[in-house]
Amino acid sequence: MFEELILVGGFRKSGTSSLHNYIVSNFSEVTAPAIKEPQFLSLCDLSNREHMAWYEKLYGYNGRNIPLAVDSSTLNILNSDSYLAANKLAKKVKVLVVTRDPAKRLISSYWHMASKGNGHETRSLDDIVNSIPVDIGEGVFDYEDGLIKKAGELGDINIGYLSKNYLKELYGVGFTVNIFDPYIMYRYFGESLYSRWFNNFPTGDVFITSLEKLINDEGEVDRVVEYLGLDPVRPKKSFLSEKNRNKTYDRRGSVLAGLVEASVIKNMKKVLPQKLKEGIKSTVYGDVPKVSVETTKRIEKILRPEYEYWKASNIDLLWNRNGS
Repeated sequence: MFEELILVGGFRKSGTSSLHNYIVSNFSEVTAPAIKEPQFLSLCDLSNREHMAWYEKLYGYNGRNIPLAVDSSTLNILNSDSYLAANKLAKKVKVLVVTRDPAKRLISSYWHMASKGNGHETRSLDDIVNSIPVDIGEGVFDYEDGLIKKAGELGDINIGYLSKNYLKELYGVGFTVNIFDPYIMYRYFGESLYSRWFNNFPTGDVFITSLEKLINDEGEVDRVVEYLGLDPVRPKKSFLSEKNRNKTYDRRGSVLAGLVEASVIKNMKKVLPQKLKEGIKSTVYGDVPKVSVETTKRIEKILRPEYEYWKASNIDLLWNRNGS
């Protein structure tokens, strides 16, 4: 189906939509699907003709391989089947992974789910964070798993949100899908354990970057473009300008989360010609809770092993915090 496929994989609330929009807006040779996040590779069956017909239609596939395409579904990196499926559909696969300061991503992900309403997430962030021992270390994934299952039993979260009807409800498709993890949307700590998820890509090209690096390192977007083998954009554009940096996090969560995201969104609109997805807009401007200094610090301490892992690596992601 593809000669070459770019996977812009996760992590949720890390700027994947912005990077996707930047790529497809500036490089006409990259074919994008009609839906930015089809989630096909992680939820669908390549042997199912109905599934494949839907995916092919999104790209306008007519029987001849598409030279270069992109799939920016955020669940790609959370399911090893995504990478295997991509390699069956494309002769060459390049993986571009966007991370974000683990604590910031966690907080933003929680807000995203809580702002949906309708019982998607009724727990407070404080309750979730305070339920996890601060010295849990690498056991945080399994510990949170138990908390999520209990919340599902109590009806504190909408455990049916990611169900076999997920794509039906989201995009109106006529088929059901395979669910690899019904709790994945609520793994706030678990998804921020980036080092764990990279095991889903055992081979092939992987380029790791971060929202912070794309914002603050003027050369990072050029390095992404070079990795993808695309012609440099002229005139050069930064992913985001540094004029209106994310000041709110420097205050350690002392103002509304909507303002945190709005400072980033404002710059995105200046750089990117395409509008951001409505889902992100609702998260940005929705009614969201404040996060106390104590809660923020506790999250960082719980995630200390992840900060230490990347600090010891040779990849500088420009996270401002060190989990201290």
